[in-house]
Amino acid sequence: MTVPRRVLHLVLDLHEGGLERVVVDLVQGTDRGRFETSVLCLARRGQLADELPPNQVHLAPAMTAGSMLIPLALTRTLEQLAPDLVHIHSGVWF
Repeated sequence: MTVPRRVLHLVLDLHEGGLERVVVDLVQGTDRGRFETSVLCLARRGQLADELPPNQVHLAPAMTAGSMLIPLALTRTLEQLAPDLVHIHSGVWF
């Protein structure tokens, strides 16, 4: 038996929209035997987050002025979540 790969989808938020709907659909449709999926929202959770289990949606720490140059808080969050793969979606400029 293989250990599921940890996939993290990185989005601005899960407020209703086309990209956000695609992310939720990807998470819901992923083979749970092969992948452990979650979402990290940079700005806010958004209403579509309610369609996923609470343990699959994470909120990044608030961004500071220097975060664009040196995203330390985001880096720490990524280290804590320890994904094997980060899928960065449109609208995330890091």
